[in-house]
Amino acid sequence: MQGAKICQQCPGMKTQEGKEQEQEEVVPAIVTKWDNLVVTAEEAKAVEIKAKAALLMQVFKTPLTSKELMVVRRGKSVGVWTLVPFKKNALAIAPWTTEVKDRYWTLGRSCLLQLDGMKSNKKLWAIDGRLQGKLPRDDAPDDKPVSIFWLIERTIVSKEANLVQAHATSSINITVQLTTGSKRKFHQTSDDTESINVGMPYLVNPKDIAAHTRLIAMDDLNLHKAAAKTDATSKK
Repeated sequence: MQGAKICQQCPGMKTQEGKEQEQEEVVPAIVTKWDNLVVTAEEAKAVEIKAKAALLMQVFKTPLTSKELMVVRRGKSVGVWTLVPFKKNALAIAPWTTEVKDRYWTLGRSCLLQLDGMKSNKKLWAIDGRLQGKLPRDDAPDDKPVSIFWLIERTIVSKEANLVQAHATSSINITVQLTTGSKRKFHQTSDDTESINVGMPYLVNPKDIAAHTRLIAMDDLNLHKAAAKTDATSKK
């Protein structure tokens, strides 16, 4: 195959002596088995988990205001107090974060997702609220979004907690429409046919809570165990 001569008007196509550069002959090569290079089943699962968790957090919002809850800052510590009484299971506080990850969790600011249908993959996934669990400084120029879910104090002692962790799930059906108007059926392209059901953690009160009570949530002990196991493995 004969290569075409380089256009001398194109920038950077001349040598320092002003001579034409010789273009090397480029021989086309067929990329074999390119279909093995497309997204793997594990990568597709990661995207699916993140997308479903984000959708649940977007839909399941907590309709609470400053008339019902009070946030108190004392130095670096933050507390959330009730201003009105709440009947059993009346509080359902959903999280918000942009971080959904399978490692490097922030203890006290993370909760494991509940995953059903992942028989071939034992990897743990969690939502991490390290960025949404800190109040901005009073002199901060811009307000940073926070989530009341992460501002609530955590404990690992069950008798101290008046909030516990539960999980919300959703059935998601997606219809794909093409702008061309053509009709096509879409299906999974990988051999993996597992359907992942994502359970998003939220906080709920198992008993009545009186007004002017500090909210304390039971921390995710399973995440503590997983983090300890990961640390022990990394030190070997």
